[in-house]
Amino acid sequence: MKYKNLPIAEILLSNGANVNAQDNDGHTALHLVVDTIQVYYEFFEKYPTYCNDHIALLLKYNADVNIENSQGNTPLSDAVECRCIEPLAIMLKHNSTGINKKYDEGETLLHIAVRNEIIDVIQLLIDYGADIDAKDDNGMTTIDYAAKSGNADVFNFLTEQSVPWY
Repeated sequence: MKYKNLPIAEILLSNGANVNAQDNDGHTALHLVVDTIQVYYEFFEKYPTYCNDHIALLLKYNADVNIENSQGNTPLSDAVECRCIEPLAIMLKHNSTGINKKYDEGETLLHIAVRNEIIDVIQLLIDYGADIDAKDDNGMTTIDYAAKSGNADVFNFLTEQSVPWY
């Protein structure tokens, strides 16, 4: 959706267009907006903020942030992969029920964020209830991922988050 097409999308959605319709690859409109943001990030390290308006519109009409495409990815997992903190926050605020969903090889969104060493995304996911102690299919927690990566900042951040305070 181009920004100038936002009013047209609003008309279509308000008249019953299926916000969760999927293409042949299982992508919904929400997947496609997040994928567009990812392309902008890869080339320009930023994205047009009007993409947030697209996300908000789709969520207004109950776009499913947890719907999988043919590769098993959701709009949430795509947002984590592309380091899209603001779009991710918008989607989690709308629906965070899939925060601990298992993806490929049993990874959760938090595993993906730790693997990609994205502290801002890690913090956001924890704020929305991501389980630091969740294990992937190999029995590894997010702290194990951080230790394996050798990134001291991520490791220290996670261990500080998981220490119970009495």
